[in-house]
Amino acid sequence: MVSAFVSLASGSSWGAMVLLFPIALPISIREQDSLETAGQVLIHTVGAVISGSLLGDHVSPISDTTVLSALSSSCELEAHVKTQAPYALIVATVAFVLTCLIGYMPEWAAFPLILFGVLILALVIHFLGTEASADQGSLRNRQNEAASISDRLRNGVKNVMSRKISGRYNEQAHLVGGVDDQEDRMPDHAPAPPFAGIELTEVGVGDAKA
Repeated sequence: MVSAFVSLASGSSWGAMVLLFPIALPISIREQDSLETAGQVLIHTVGAVISGSLLGDHVSPISDTTVLSALSSSCELEAHVKTQAPYALIVATVAFVLTCLIGYMPEWAAFPLILFGVLILALVIHFLGTEASADQGSLRNRQNEAASISDRLRNGVKNVMSRKISGRYNEQAHLVGGVDDQEDRMPDHAPAPPFAGIELTEVGVGDAKA
């Protein structure tokens, strides 16, 4: 129950596991009399933390998986949470009751209890479930809307890429054109450097003394 509330409040099942495992596991095996009992309690504690964390993450309106599921299916977040919460709470209730029962029963009864839980869930769906009915017109409109959004995204990506490519091409063309202009503006005969007509001769030591 604690892991379910932590996961529901944080919106992350992994965060709840990381937070509760270092706290719950040492407490669960500290006061046990034998190693065998400690191992059994440890297994039950690990299962309780994992299942509770997944329950809270499944029904949390701030969970990343819940938000992404609502966005990908073009569904309102509140409606998505309301429709999936009954399934999760029914499964959690059945699992909680069977977990309490297995504590007072021998180990061989674990597998029959699992089958019994699956049978209960099947009966709940059979008697309490309703057929999914959707208006074909609204479904077709949602499909068309999703297709138009996909086309917009595709066209937007193409436009951005084409702008980037054309910008780079224009920049390179401008640089090449600037070099060509500089070459065209250069005179045919460059001016002679200073002292071009003066012949430099080597002065010997004797000439220096003279």
